[in-house]
Amino acid sequence: MDEFIKMLDKNLEYKSHEIIDDTIYIKVESNRKELKCPFCGQTSTKVHSHYKRNF
Repeated sequence: MDEFIKMLDKNLEYKSHEIIDDTIYIKVESNRKELKCPFCGQTSTKVHSHYKRNF
């Protein structure tokens, strides 16, 4: 599963998955240590949010 996730985005790390009814839920985490804010350009190492995405 990790190889599949890396094909989607090399900065994502597979954590787990779960199948409920006809839906697969895949938990991933970013492996980036720091990023620049797209608004102000400041570099940050803090996690600012967690969220779910549906595709």
